Amino acid sequence: MDINPRHIGAWFNLGVIVSGFGRYRDSLDFFDTALELKPNAAEIWYMKSLILKNLKRSNEAFECLEMALRLDPRLLLINKSKNFI
Repeated sequence: MDINPRHIGAWFNLGVIVSGFGRYRDSLDFFDTALELKPNAAEIWYMKSLILKNLKRSNEAFECLEMALRLDPRLLLINKSKNFI
């Protein structure tokens, strides 16, 4: 099987999967790679904010959340419903 290193969805999904195993630093690397490929993806910024929150990096988490909300204000409804703010 060929691997496409520019497949944003693959990097995003890897980040989600490894975060489920508590591998937050690895997850952060995957989300960062996805953001290099698609810097205006609100959902990736949002997921990165959650990972940073789990790593107790609150200021960075808040900055990523702000970026996600600037890119897609609808994420505010999701965020409020899950009490992440």
